[in-house]
Amino acid sequence: SFVRELSHFGLQYADSEHSPFTSHHGTSWIRPRICGCVAFIAVLFVNTTHALELLTDYSDGHSHSHGAEEHDDHDSEGNGFGFVPKQYVIVSIFDVALKCLVLALGHIPSMGLHPIPRLILHTLSPTIVIGMYVAGLAIPPWLGESWFWKHIDPVVAVITTILFFFLIIPAFKEMMPYIFADTPAKFHVESFQNEISTTFPDVTCTHIHAYRLWPGNLFEALIHLSFLVDKSKSGWSEEASTRYSEVSQNVTSVLTRAGAQKVVVEPSFLDATEIGRPWIGCVGTTCFRQNRGCCKMDDGRATV
Repeated sequence: SFVRELSHFGLQYADSEHSPFTSHHGTSWIRPRICGCVAFIAVLFVNTTHALELLTDYSDGHSHSHGAEEHDDHDSEGNGFGFVPKQYVIVSIFDVALKCLVLALGHIPSMGLHPIPRLILHTLSPTIVIGMYVAGLAIPPWLGESWFWKHIDPVVAVITTILFFFLIIPAFKEMMPYIFADTPAKFHVESFQNEISTTFPDVTCTHIHAYRLWPGNLFEALIHLSFLVDKSKSGWSEEASTRYSEVSQNVTSVLTRAGAQKVVVEPSFLDATEIGRPWIGCVGTTCFRQNRGCCKMDDGRATV
């Protein structure tokens, strides 16, 4: 069968973790991931620059001091040098507990991180909030009145940003093939095209775009096949449709077994006089003739 004939050229993947995910075809799948990465880097950049500005701004009347004069504005009034509201602490405790549960159940992809770095990455911010609240109750007066404690917000922000950068570098390295929609490493495009032509002499694979999906080794594929037909026959379109269904089902079956979550097969039907025509998609009045293929002719104009 076609499955057995194509199984030798590297489409089968090693066992991998198949986690639930949602994906979309084309650029609509890529764009949100790129935007998410850009937004994350932008947040770290803004947070760091603002913290450095606070640490280097010595003008009068501008500081992030948390001395005794500011205690009246916080729920921690009368509790030493604390400045974190109790409501933040409650939310942070719930946040840490929920993330630990989700991580323990395996619902968050590893992103190339070991368990401990992954736990730190997801729980560092709420843990710091809890730590600052406890530290504010326990520090001695000499430390509470020091420059360090009065500027603890920007100092912690800079340290946290540095830690995040070191933690996300391996994560970004792991996600790059998915962000940029790389072809699966074991998907050999030329071998796949040659095997289709060998198995189906009247079919030529003119274009393949396969890209990986997060997480694991799953992928989606867009394939364009050219079918050689005799358009001089009166019933060629029915025969071409049957042939397309047969080839499409076989190709889809092979790729699905190899890990494809979605396979789109776009056909074009070429007469003997059109052999060698390059694949240009479905555009223009010369795309197909007489209401055939993916374009329709209405009043002499082609529509897709």
